Amino acid sequence: MDIEGLGPALIAELVERKLVETAADLYRLAEKREQLLALERLAEKSVDNLLNAIDASRKTTLPKLLIAVGIPLVGETTAALLASHYQELSALMSATVEELTEIKGIGPTVSESIVAFFHDSRNRAIVEDLMDTALQIDSTSSETQSSEKLEGKKFVLTGTLSQLGRSQAKKLLLQLGAQVQSSVTKSTDVVIVGDSPGAKANKASELGIEILDEAQFLDLVDASRSINTDEID
Repeated sequence: MDIEGLGPALIAELVERKLVETAADLYRLAEKREQLLALERLAEKSVDNLLNAIDASRKTTLPKLLIAVGIPLVGETTAALLASHYQELSALMSATVEELTEIKGIGPTVSESIVAFFHDSRNRAIVEDLMDTALQIDSTSSETQSSEKLEGKKFVLTGTLSQLGRSQAKKLLLQLGAQVQSSVTKSTDVVIVGDSPGAKANKASELGIEILDEAQFLDLVDASRSINTDEID
């Protein structure tokens, strides 16, 4: 949930002092401000900063929330696909394995993992409790704006990208409905190379996989949709 100032050490102390048992309890810490002030690591300003950061994190997107709740095998790519298809968390929670596997890019193993997660009564209770803490989830429009040219294609990024940066390029690909892999395999469709690309580019060449430099990648994106790269955050 990108809560600034909430690291592992502080979380461990909050759990040890029984101020937090589940993720939902983080959003009720404002009611325990005096108890937070009693913690050695938190001065008054630190407590206020923490509570403000927690409150700011209430505004999130469905893909970020799906990653945050810790569904096994659900990373950025899968979360974006799920959010694009279902729009609402409640709809995903009642999805079947058969329904999930119909989504391009989601296989049976991941589908079974998602269904098993939401069928677990403890997981379901935690998620429902989290939803009762006034989260503001952007579910009216998905982060994914799929493109017929890129939807479902598997990309690998390697080397330094000077114009976009790797993280921005990855986000852009996910927005367009593509998948981003960490390593080059036979299933990879395109490898995007920047400066000093290394072994991934060599493997792509050996496997006969399409290789694009950054300029070619941006041309591909422009052909898929009109975009101002300065607007990608």
